[in-house]
Amino acid sequence: MTLLNLPPDDLWPLTQDNADVLFDWVFAPWVKEMGLTDFVGREGFVSMRLPLNDRLKFFSGTVCGQAVMAAIA
Repeated sequence: MTLLNLPPDDLWPLTQDNADVLFDWVFAPWVKEMGLTDFVGREGFVSMRLPLNDRLKFFSGTVCGQAVMAAIA
């Protein structure tokens, strides 16, 4: 019995070709709503872009630290 609901074996390891599929499988809906784009993935490296979004900013225009940390995690 496994405690995790892991994606099928054919989605591992992370590659550029399966980054979008793994993102859809792994991350919570509220993380997806942040609008992360431009995924780059290879062994030992992953990056994505967090687009500027008014919902993620304070009244001053600064991006909320929780949004940045959620994108990093």
